[in-house]
Amino acid sequence: MSESFFFIQNHRFLLPDLEHMDSQEIHISSVPRPYNAIFHTSGHSTFSWIEPLLASAAHPLLFIDRRLRNSVLSSLSFSGIPCMEFDAIEEHKSIESVLKLCDFLLTGNANRGACCSSSAEESLRMWRPQLPHFTREDSPGR
Repeated sequence: MSESFFFIQNHRFLLPDLEHMDSQEIHISSVPRPYNAIFHTSGHSTFSWIEPLLASAAHPLLFIDRRLRNSVLSSLSFSGIPCMEFDAIEEHKSIESVLKLCDFLLTGNANRGACCSSSAEESLRMWRPQLPHFTREDSPGR
């Protein structure tokens, strides 16, 4: 039985025997709202699902934690895919960071039908947001 660890805000969590499970989901109590962290582990590299997902997307965009990309995903090829790297730290949970992400999404022509994946070293969760549809002309604050 192998054990896997992950960290959230310097607190160590244990996920036992992930390699033999199709999916592991844990509930994260968070303010203002809780969420589920999903660990994709269907007998292969935890992140091997990313390349097929990006390859199947008509217009992929990647928003990813810098440490995760440099340490775990360095062997995967993201050439030609617009990418915005970020440092997943508390200091970056700000309006300024949100506006940078919005600019990235606008520049990449993302719309409400987009499937977004957000990756952080401490957790991995998939979400399908209902993003408002903006063009450069009707974007708030432009």
